[in-house]
Amino acid sequence: MSIDESTLAAYALGTVDDAERERIERLLATDAELAAEAASLEAVLADMVMTLPPERVDEWEREALLTRVHGEAPNLSRDAPGRSAPRRASAGARHAPRRGPPLWRRPTAWVALAAIVVLALFGPRLLDDPVDREFRRYAALPEAETVALVGEDGSALGDVVQLGDGSVFVRFAAAPGVGVYQLWEITDESLESLGVVEGRAAFTRPVVPGAILGVSREGPGGSDEPTDVVALLSL
Repeated sequence: MSIDESTLAAYALGTVDDAERERIERLLATDAELAAEAASLEAVLADMVMTLPPERVDEWEREALLTRVHGEAPNLSRDAPGRSAPRRASAGARHAPRRGPPLWRRPTAWVALAAIVVLALFGPRLLDDPVDREFRRYAALPEAETVALVGEDGSALGDVVQLGDGSVFVRFAAAPGVGVYQLWEITDESLESLGVVEGRAAFTRPVVPGAILGVSREGPGGSDEPTDVVALLSL
């Protein structure tokens, strides 16, 4: 990665300055893997914000927020429409605007702060599955072609990336509930095993041009011939 994880997390949070943001966006435009990492981080942060409980915003915080959104000075005069005149302070008393509880007393602030720290330090490694990261790496290579792997019953099984040399990377959405997946190279003249899938991904040798990629569900250790064919894909 050409940008360290803490900087990428800061970009996703919108806390970098304009110059740094422009630098990062130039890199994102030329690095598909990095762009995917940033998009994944932004999506997780958005989901995390939606899970936080609502918190009351006092009048002064609301005015400050409106100022940032509209670029206007907050209207805090006693003659503002809809606003009652402020009460007169007693003699000798210092007048100060009432504000909400300090940051350290707000539970939601602690949750958000902890999330930011964790994401900044470990972001992509915690948020991203290694199989998905490997899939994006192969898909971003020159001459790579990506297609969906659809089961014989119409279900979405995963994705297939065929590289320029004919080799194939297969990513399954999930491992089979029973047994293992096994890959096959099927041509008019032959049927050869491309190996048993360990987990939910596999990388194969180059396949014959025009061959069919077969996927079967087998018992532990695989089989010499396909037993339960679940998908066929023309390459």
